[in-house]
Amino acid sequence: MASQPTLLAKFQEVARHTRIYTGGKVVTHVSAVDGAHGFFVCACGPELNVVDITTGRLLLVVPCDEDDFTAFALAPSGTELVTAGRSRQLRSWVLDVGVTTCEFTRVWKAHKMPVMDLAYDASGRFVASGSADSTAMVFDVAKGIATHVFRGHTGVVHLVRFHPDASRLHLYTSGADNGVRVWDLRSRACVAELKSHVGLPTAIAFSADGATILTAGRDQLVNVWNAATYSLTTSIAVKLFDTHDMGCRLLFGHTDVVLALDSTAAGRKSAAAAGAAGPAGPAGPTSGAELEVVRARAMSTVLGHTKEVNAVAMAPNDRLAVSASQDRTLKVWSLEGGALKEVGVLKGHKRAVWCVSFSPVDKAVASGGGDASVKIWSVSDFSCLRTLEGHSSSVLRILWLSSGLQLLSSGSDGLIKLWSAKNSECACTLDAHEDKVWALDALETAAGGVELWSGSADSLLVRWKDCTFEAQQETVAARELQLQQESQLQIAMHAQQFDEALKLALRLGHPRALRTVLERLLPLPLVCT
Repeated sequence: MASQPTLLAKFQEVARHTRIYTGGKVVTHVSAVDGAHGFFVCACGPELNVVDITTGRLLLVVPCDEDDFTAFALAPSGTELVTAGRSRQLRSWVLDVGVTTCEFTRVWKAHKMPVMDLAYDASGRFVASGSADSTAMVFDVAKGIATHVFRGHTGVVHLVRFHPDASRLHLYTSGADNGVRVWDLRSRACVAELKSHVGLPTAIAFSADGATILTAGRDQLVNVWNAATYSLTTSIAVKLFDTHDMGCRLLFGHTDVVLALDSTAAGRKSAAAAGAAGPAGPAGPTSGAELEVVRARAMSTVLGHTKEVNAVAMAPNDRLAVSASQDRTLKVWSLEGGALKEVGVLKGHKRAVWCVSFSPVDKAVASGGGDASVKIWSVSDFSCLRTLEGHSSSVLRILWLSSGLQLLSSGSDGLIKLWSAKNSECACTLDAHEDKVWALDALETAAGGVELWSGSADSLLVRWKDCTFEAQQETVAARELQLQQESQLQIAMHAQQFDEALKLALRLGHPRALRTVLERLLPLPLVCT
């Protein structure tokens, strides 16, 4: 006979990962000593984050001081940083990643319009800037003065790069005129113009020996140039390939946004997809071992709801599927024979149904809706078995735990709740998020516990540890201490050690024993009013 799974009762937050990157440029610096340790600098909202490459730990934040950064460049040494703000000011910083500090050293203004990009040369002496005023400038960082001003582009200069060979003193700039220009710092002149792209050049890179230049653009071309003659060597069309068979296959059938997807337990027979237009249907078959899609096709398509389908789930036996919709209903579908056949409708939610999940052992599903409730349904007679109430706003995700004996739910209120599926009681509430908790998953550890992950719209990812056993041990220890103190109280009363008895009565919260002690200590009788 199988043993009863241990019911979870308490989780403890063990780690949290906050937002470190919001898009744009990322610059890395790797230690020259071992080549294994380093950090990267990236934009995070209006500020810059410096993050450890190995651990992902946030080392320090470069503050913008109410002047949002528009560009930045990291010196080759990794100890200096130059930033540009919306005020068009350039600022120089000294970084000390070891002690996680950054110090502002100087500021200067040069361009008439916002700075779009910054880049250091290989020596770390010069920094170049490209601006929306169609110019590129070069500065001596140590002196904070402009040494060069280059004009020639007819549009925004959005990209600047120095040649990796510092002795050449060549600056490459890309502009909105679809051209890449090469500037010689010694002659202060444009020595070449690389014209081949019919779209905006978005990247400039160099080979390790500096003999080859690569430019990539929005025309989906990568152009290869000879760095000595500035002649075009070849053009390569960029395509995205599957790494297994170097092919790409798309699944067609929906006419609007696909909002939900689920697969069979084996993950290789079919996948049920649902979209904003309403139709839901399984797509397949797929092969599982090779992870290659083989002529995937829609096996069945039906218009099952009157509004968007928010979620779909497939039963562990692959015979049933359930769809949850904005129309406040859930529908149960039979998958036998490869065709979708409606076998039941689950009605009860007062608002849109956001999530649905099959029980791993019982013929039941759980759903969460915009009415802030979690409902457990029977897929045999399509009745509502339980309604769990406790969230203050929409329930967004549901997860079964403890072999179907417990449920975990997360909502727009930022809370995560652990429920008993049998008596509808809330075992505990986890509160770490400040916004909608959209992501929820659990993993059974090798030690037999459960590790929980949650993610929310506040860009916070939290890892939780199951500490049910520790909580039970604490409860047992607290009960033993209480019994011990009660025994000590009786002994102190019997021995007429009223001072000690008073302390124990107060600690235990025993009003009757406290009254008895006070009557013995005070000369006047106590009168209750």
